[in-house]
Amino acid sequence: MISHPGRVEYANCFHWKLAQLFIPIRKSCRLVCSALFLFVAIFAPPASAGELKEGTTQLTPLPEPLASFGAAKLNGYLYVYGGHVGERHDHSHEHVRGTFRRQPLTGGKWEELPGGPAVQSPALVAQGGRLYRIGGLSARNSSEETPDLHSLASVDCFDPTTRTWSPVAVLLEPRSSHDAVVVDNHIYVVGGWNHHGDEGEGDWLDSLLVLDLSRATPNWEVVSKTPFQRRALALAALDDKLYVIGGMTEEIDFSQRVDVFDINSREWSRGPDLPESDYNGFGASAFNVGGRLFL
Repeated sequence: MISHPGRVEYANCFHWKLAQLFIPIRKSCRLVCSALFLFVAIFAPPASAGELKEGTTQLTPLPEPLASFGAAKLNGYLYVYGGHVGERHDHSHEHVRGTFRRQPLTGGKWEELPGGPAVQSPALVAQGGRLYRIGGLSARNSSEETPDLHSLASVDCFDPTTRTWSPVAVLLEPRSSHDAVVVDNHIYVVGGWNHHGDEGEGDWLDSLLVLDLSRATPNWEVVSKTPFQRRALALAALDDKLYVIGGMTEEIDFSQRVDVFDINSREWSRGPDLPESDYNGFGASAFNVGGRLFL
């Protein structure tokens, strides 16, 4: 375990604090999730930020090295859908998975569940006892062919009780490399791009979407245009605000920028940037735990 106690202070009285990095040393760790690990960066008002309690639960490694998957927690289980299993930038349908698994958060074996389309970089969120798989990237080419990659607009809901998938309202445009979060029975989606063709093509998206699950027939709506275009970012919610963290820009630069959207006023503002580091904020995940954002 490596511990870094440093923190960065900002004039708005919020700060990022590097907490702890748990790294399982494994020969097979060439991809991010050949084993599960936890990196914690805290974003919170100093007055409410208490000391972290050390400790981690070592979960069973995934059955195969995996990157760019969707993951969510629901009713004591960690669920993982899809992902990429090839080398970096080796995109083909042989290297994209449509598998769906879960493991108890207390540890144990991975359980295989009914899967679906082979996708990488989908978003997976939990709400109302169900899981929602949103968008993602599919590969139509074989490993011997020119990359033919396409973002998806499909959204599907999984019911763990019946173990079945059912379609939900499709996105307003295909989207991958985005993120999603649930606030008060609303699913918010931001970031990503609409990839349609070879490895270098894609339209970078600048809309924040919402799906109101309380409606009898929910449909996606544009909440706001975003003051940025980034993908491979993280999205989390805290105190009726959405925090869009890091990612990659259209210029292929890694971003430490944090944008904040107030759900009530529907206005954007800037949060404190992440501490600078070569890959800080790229391909990350963020969560609200106990009134603090963990990255």
